[in-house]
Amino acid sequence: MALPAALVVVLLVVQAGVLGADVVAAQGLARDAARTAAVGDADDVAALLDEAAGAREVEVELEPPSPEAGEPVTVSLRLRSRAFGNLGRSVWLPARATMRAEAP
Repeated sequence: MALPAALVVVLLVVQAGVLGADVVAAQGLARDAARTAAVGDADDVAALLDEAAGAREVEVELEPPSPEAGEPVTVSLRLRSRAFGNLGRSVWLPARATMRAEAP
């Protein structure tokens, strides 16, 4: 009777680890996307996220969409986590980063 409870605890710890790793990944993606938006454009950000996120879904918003040099650009994104997916749950992780746009 203790074995099923221990198994549930182990599975929850593993899922928490996956969730924690995905939180770090979402923050890193937001930072990378903000840096790309600061020196590039929205198409560059989309290409970066397509490559970096892999098969996971990502929703992204740039504010402002086309910043002028010296103006702050903010990237807000939501990354779909791999955690709890095998239990039929979707967990979306929000992340946000801001950087100052640079002249081309």
